Order: sequence, then C-alpha cells, then structure tokens
Amino acid sequence: MERRFSQRALILLSLLVILTLLFVTRWRYMAHEVIDWDESTFVIIAADILRGGLPYVDTLDNKPPLQSFLLAGAMLVLGETLVTVRVLGAVALAVAALAFAMIARRVAGPLLAIGAGALLVVLASIPQLQPTLTEHLALAFLTPALWLLTGSTASLRRAFLIGLLLMAAALCRSNLGLVALAGLMLFA
Repeated sequence: MERRFSQRALILLSLLVILTLLFVTRWRYMAHEVIDWDESTFVIIAADILRGGLPYVDTLDNKPPLQSFLLAGAMLVLGETLVTVRVLGAVALAVAALAFAMIARRVAGPLLAIGAGALLVVLASIPQLQPTLTEHLALAFLTPALWLLTGSTASLRRAFLIGLLLMAAALCRSNLGLVALAGLMLFA
C-alpha cells in the first residue's frame, strides 16, 4: 500500500536527507585549505569586493561576476573564512538538490524523488567537487528554474521568475547563457 506524502512532508524529508548527506560528505573538507585554485581566486575577488574593489577593474578573472558578489555577501554576513565559503557551496547544493527532488517528484514517486536529490549530493561529494565552484552556485539558480519550467501552468510571473533564475545562473557560469536562451525559447 503506497503512502501518500504531502508536498510539505516531502520537502521536509528531502531537506533532512540532503542536509544530512551534505554534512556527512563535506564536513571533513570544510577547513581543508586549498582543494582547487579557482576557489582561492573567487575568495580573493570577494575579499576585494568587501574592501570596495570592483571585479574586472581591481581584480581580474574570466568568470562572470555574480559568484564573486555571492561569496562577498556570505563573507560579509558570516565572516571572511574559508568555512563561510564552503558553507555557501553546501547551501547552494542543498537548494539544487531540493529543486532536483521536486522535479523528480513530478515524474516519480516520493521516495525516488528523495533519492534523486540525495544522488546529486552524493555525486558532488568527490574531493575535486568539495570547494565552492561556480557550478554549485549556478545549480542553485538553474534547478529551481527547471522546476518552474516543467510546471503545468504558464504565466507572465512564472516566465519572469524563470528568466531571473536563468540569468543568475548564467551570471555564475557563463556557458549557461545558452541554456538560459534555450529555456526561454521553450517557455515562449
């Protein structure tokens, strides 16, 4: 006999599983100094932003600017530590995994949906993916956009929100600009 999960119960259970997996898979890497030099560059640019600098003017990187401003915001609120940067990456993965679970819920049962969100966390747990990368931050915007895009009702408000989320994803990871364009063409 299949149990019925309410949407709220599914979200809470998914979030509990995702946060537990994130804690288990990322805890030992939280204070590990250098895993990837890209993350170090992002931290330097974010710290420069906190001191009044501007990306591409005072510090240069070939990445889009939103990830630097997100890191700077997190560092402003939680302190300029590597743990802050890694926590931001874990939060971004939690958002992405939860949205992924909600997308999976539309085509599968609740347990498979929770498994899909958990699978994203597990796949992102290899040592090379432990630092906060632009991919993690972009996924936090891309997967909610895909969840909205796969919804049943179309509205101007939904289209606007999808556009904002896809723009934010592209401003974290420039090659997602093509995904944003394709997503908006599908919606239109």
